Amino acid sequence: MKIRLAVNQVPLVGYVNIDPAPQKSVQDEVVHIRDIKNLHGVCEQSECTEVRAEDVLDFIPLEQLGNVLAGWTYALRHGGKLVIGGTDAMSVSRAYLSGDINTQEYNELIHGVGLHPWSMKSGQVNMSELSEVLEQLGLQVIKKRFNGFKMTVEAIRP
Repeated sequence: MKIRLAVNQVPLVGYVNIDPAPQKSVQDEVVHIRDIKNLHGVCEQSECTEVRAEDVLDFIPLEQLGNVLAGWTYALRHGGKLVIGGTDAMSVSRAYLSGDINTQEYNELIHGVGLHPWSMKSGQVNMSELSEVLEQLGLQVIKKRFNGFKMTVEAIRP
C-alpha cells in the first residue's frame, strides 16, 4: 500500500490519498477526508511500502512532530520509504534577512494565508532538524533536496 498525505492537492494515481481539505479532484480518484497526522484506521503496522507527505510538515504543530513522524514510520514496512517535505524555515529566514523576500512574503511562507484552518501553518523546521528526527526514529535518510524554499527528505525503514 502507498499512502499520500496532502493538504489541498490533486490526488496521485496509485496512492491512498488523504487530505483534510481537498479542493481539487481527478476523475476516478478517491480522496479520504481525514486528519493527516494519524494513519490509524487507514493502514496496519508495517503495511505501507511508501508514505508520501509532501508539503504537510508546515501544518503539524512542532510539539506533535515527533509523535506524528513515529506514527508514519510505524506504518512502513522494512524497506519502506517515507518521503516528507515542507517549507524550510532556515531558507526562508535567510532570504528574509538578506532582503530577497519582503515581510508579506515571509509571513505567507512561515504562517500561511489564513483563509481556512488548513491554510494556517503551525510548525516550521529546517532540513537538518527533520533529518535528525527521522534518524532518531531509526530511519535511514537517503536523499535530501531543495526546490526554492521547499525541502524534501526521503528516508527508508531498514
